[in-house]
Amino acid sequence: MDEEGKVVSNTVWAQDSTQLTTTDGMCMDEEGNMYVADFSVNAIARITPDGKVARIAQSPDCDGSNGGLDQPGEPIVWNGKLIVSCFDIVTGPDKVNAGHDKPYTLAQLELENQ
Repeated sequence: MDEEGKVVSNTVWAQDSTQLTTTDGMCMDEEGNMYVADFSVNAIARITPDGKVARIAQSPDCDGSNGGLDQPGEPIVWNGKLIVSCFDIVTGPDKVNAGHDKPYTLAQLELENQ
């Protein structure tokens, strides 16, 4: 953006469809890493400041009751952890989840181990 807040260019900063297929919620940590919820494949991807995309966690079709990612929607960075709300409401041929469960779970990932 320029001084007036106008977009001055439109270029792809990060893209890797093998590591990130769909996006929902996203957040950033203090080091400039972006964490993106990939709800179609029950995963979380991290994008580093230099644009490298890596899937850091993924769950199979699950109900999330044991902390699994059950169609993650909104991640937040909190106290060295990534806390992710899961909503499990969308199904279809490109989704890991085949059916609906109660959409009330949270998943927790330790960021120090990533």
